[in-house]
Amino acid sequence: MKMLGTILILTLLAGCEPSSITDQCLRKELFSKCMDLSPADPTNTMYQNRDELVSYCEKASSSRSSRPRDQVKAECAS
Repeated sequence: MKMLGTILILTLLAGCEPSSITDQCLRKELFSKCMDLSPADPTNTMYQNRDELVSYCEKASSSRSSRPRDQVKAECAS
């Protein structure tokens, strides 16, 4: 019975498209805003260096730019 459940789940997942995708246009805009709003000198923030700040902005912009597939323009789809 457990094997049947596993097979059913894998079969369902194989035919499914993700319902949300990353809006690359929005991700780029959010990343730029994050960098613009950050101080030029990362020692004045909680970040140790510029790489940490860039990494934070990348993660934040990616996680906040997920949108339903039908709301993302074709040129902005990932």
